[in-house]
Amino acid sequence: MFFDGDCWHAKCLNCFSCKMGIGTGSVVFTHNENHYCRKCHTATFVKNCTSCDQLVHGQFQIYNGKTYHPECLTCFRCELPFPPGKDAIYNNEGKKYCKECCTIEFEKSCHKCYNPISPLDEGGLVVHKNRNFHNACFGKV
Repeated sequence: MFFDGDCWHAKCLNCFSCKMGIGTGSVVFTHNENHYCRKCHTATFVKNCTSCDQLVHGQFQIYNGKTYHPECLTCFRCELPFPPGKDAIYNNEGKKYCKECCTIEFEKSCHKCYNPISPLDEGGLVVHKNRNFHNACFGKV
């Protein structure tokens, strides 16, 4: 049989993991120059999506060390998928939010200037007598 530009006896092309012959007509997977049967390749290199628990083939995203289909890594509030490589994933109590939804969900209004206080604002939030203030506005009260 021919594989990867070489001629092999069917009994000589063995899976790197289970050492069983891969054989004629079988799909052979190569990883780091080692050959794997479908079962061993799937068990070793293919991960399940953390969200839907289905095998992840092709494109995937990793968040907090967990693997997701791109369409399964979504914002808790708007349910839209996070674009690949998007840095802004805010986690509150195990829930993932995009930057926009994080601001909408958690921002408060300043009792002095009435502008929103985003959880991303520098200086943060000052709470005084159950009223919210920008740090800069609090000194002006």
